[in-house]
Amino acid sequence: MEKKNYYITTAIAYTSGKPHIGNTYEIVLADSIARYKRFQGYNVRFQTGTDEHGQKIQEKAEKAGITPKEYVDNVAGEVKRIWDLMNTSYDNFVRTTDEDHEKQVKKIFKKLYDKGDIYKGSYEGLYCTPCESFWTESQLVDGKCPDCGREVQPAKEEAYFFKMSKYADKLIDYINEHPEFIQPVSRKNEMMNNFLLPGLQDLCVSRTSFSWGIPVDFDPKHVVYVWLDALTNYITKIGYDADGNSSDLFNKNWPADLHLIGKDIIRFHTIYWPIFLMALDLPLPKQVFGHPWLLQGGEKMSKSKGNVIYADDMADLFGVDATRYFVLHEMPFENDGIITWDLVIERYNSDLANILGNLVNRTISMSNKYFDGVVKSTGVTDKWSGCIILLQIICFDMMWFPIHAINLNLLEVKGRSDLFFRLEVIKKIVGVCILIVTIPQGVIWMVTGGVIGSLFSLVINTYYTGKLINVGFFKQMKDLFPVFGTSIIMWLIVHVLLLFISNVFFQLLLGVFAGIIIYIICARFLLKTLWAEMISIIPNRFTRNYEHCTGK
Repeated sequence: MEKKNYYITTAIAYTSGKPHIGNTYEIVLADSIARYKRFQGYNVRFQTGTDEHGQKIQEKAEKAGITPKEYVDNVAGEVKRIWDLMNTSYDNFVRTTDEDHEKQVKKIFKKLYDKGDIYKGSYEGLYCTPCESFWTESQLVDGKCPDCGREVQPAKEEAYFFKMSKYADKLIDYINEHPEFIQPVSRKNEMMNNFLLPGLQDLCVSRTSFSWGIPVDFDPKHVVYVWLDALTNYITKIGYDADGNSSDLFNKNWPADLHLIGKDIIRFHTIYWPIFLMALDLPLPKQVFGHPWLLQGGEKMSKSKGNVIYADDMADLFGVDATRYFVLHEMPFENDGIITWDLVIERYNSDLANILGNLVNRTISMSNKYFDGVVKSTGVTDKWSGCIILLQIICFDMMWFPIHAINLNLLEVKGRSDLFFRLEVIKKIVGVCILIVTIPQGVIWMVTGGVIGSLFSLVINTYYTGKLINVGFFKQMKDLFPVFGTSIIMWLIVHVLLLFISNVFFQLLLGVFAGIIIYIICARFLLKTLWAEMISIIPNRFTRNYEHCTGK
């Protein structure tokens, strides 16, 4: 059978500086998902990388006295070093300065322009350099950027714009028809209520105030704006071609199964990116998940505040596995997580050293002592599947002791064979229901176990009702406890033996729990008959036991 494909991406890290532990959390989470999907048998494509164009990078390079390319080479190398240090299993590390990516971005821009989705105009507004975003006065929060809280500057320049409003209604319909597209749900509600439903403004997709970017082929003084450049890496780096000559790798993997990104860039991935894809006549990714932030002591990490924690520093102190464990354990999927050095130490000592460390130490010690340090696969699960099912059937029968007692009383004392067999049929029907609900091993084992269990149950019932067990210890137990004694002992003997053989304690609990639920449901239909019979049984049975024991 051919493996299914699974394409997962992270946001590409912006090369303005060294990534902190919050950025590293994203790549570790994506790596965990990719590893799990490989374990399930998927053909996984895991892509990450760096976003290397923009005004902010040009300014940092000028301040450092080097070229923008030299600057991003240094930072991209640092990002890749940390990703590799954290033992992440990505298949492709993207750089937006790669020649193949830049070539396709130029072709995509031209294709959208020729289609009429991009037009030339001029922009005047408020610009946040760190976020590479334009804002209107009404969108500001306390006069500052609503995303990062920094100061914005007035900007006016000639630019190309993308007609976002042309596709807004189509995107709204898509999100409503595909509720799984934006996750968690709170992110979807935010995008719908704050951006889509109030109405989209056309998006600036080129700049002329700086030069560090991909030039527009037919208008070289413009460079492609960062989001049209960065977002398209998800398709360009798996072989998309705007001229229609896309690679087999693209055809196999697109649409992506998951874009894993931070909540601060959810707007770009769930509004801008889907609309770009619609304009290119490409399917949308199956899901965009906006994970929360990892806060340092309850505050967003910031170099200016001096509260940044880096993954390599944590790994030096606690090791790579402990660092991965912490960010995955402490980070909820919807609300922000907290990290402090004290919390890392506490988690390391309690979870890893005391609990898991102690478990591993004891396991290895026992393995060395009893198995010479070698653990072999014996196929015990497959070998004893029938015993597991048989055990579940027997445990189910044990729960029916009260009804079994009433049946015997009906048959032996009152001669009500019709009701006896009616209740026995109901018992078997409920037993089949439990098999269907609780047994995952398949139809063959279910049928085999059901036949064996039913025959075994029939033999035991025949032994008892036919009074064939009348010697020694069993006779004494039967005489002392006319209904319950022999049945309990016989069932417990078989139960204990099979329990040791198959080692299925948790499956036993599951079967019993499901049986109790169905038993309660069925009891509603039998309540009147059972109650009447129980009232007649109890005094009679206790009187007989008392007379037998005392001789009175």
